[in-house]
Amino acid sequence: MASSKTSSHFAELLDFLPDVLAWVKDRQGRYLWVNRATRATGPSNSVETTGHGFGPALAHMRAHFHQEITNQHLASISNMSLRAFERQFGAAFHVTPQKFLRKLRLRIASRALIDTDEPLSEIALKCGFADQSHFSREFRRQFGRTPRDYRGHYKL
Repeated sequence: MASSKTSSHFAELLDFLPDVLAWVKDRQGRYLWVNRATRATGPSNSVETTGHGFGPALAHMRAHFHQEITNQHLASISNMSLRAFERQFGAAFHVTPQKFLRKLRLRIASRALIDTDEPLSEIALKCGFADQSHFSREFRRQFGRTPRDYRGHYKL
C-alpha cells in the first residue's frame, strides 16, 4: 500500500515539470520517461516522434486545450480517417483521445490551482470544462481529492 501511495505521489510531482519530463505508459504497463527539454533540437525520443503521426494532434491539444476539440478534427490534422486515428491513438497511448485531453486539462488545472489564486470556476472555464461542478467531479476522479483540498494541500 505504501509503495502505491508513493508512486502515485511521485507521478503527481512529475506533472509539475511539464517542460522537462513527461511520463508515458507503454504497452506492457511500464512508464517511459521522455525528456522534453531536447524538443527544440529535434528529439529522437519525444512523444511527437513515436512514428504514429500524432505530433500535430498532440501539439494542437496542448495549444487549444481550453477549446472544444473533436476527434474528427484531430484525425484530420493527423492526416488519418477518424476510425484509424481513434484505433491507433488507443493502441499507442492506451486511452481514447478525449480521455487524454481530459487528463491534459486536469494537469494544467492542477498547476493553476497551485500557481494562482483564481477562483475554481475561473480555472474550470479556462481549462475547457463546461462548469465548476463538472471540473470538480473529474478532478476528484483523477487526483482523489477535490480541487479545493488539492490547492490547500500543495499551495505554499
